[in-house]
Amino acid sequence: MVRIFAAMLRDDGAAALVEYAIIAAGIAVPIIAIGAAISVACGVTLNQTATGLTSLGQNPP
Repeated sequence: MVRIFAAMLRDDGAAALVEYAIIAAGIAVPIIAIGAAISVACGVTLNQTATGLTSLGQNPP
């Protein structure tokens, strides 16, 4: 395993691959964070809607 890693360090193509992997990770992390934030916001909205519908069912207009 160490030999493979050392060979990758000497190979310029592998260096480019590592750079692309770092760029991909740099793009993926904010996308995941944004997705988590949207998920929380949608959960809050759906809970408020469910609460409103429940109270409407118990106290019809």
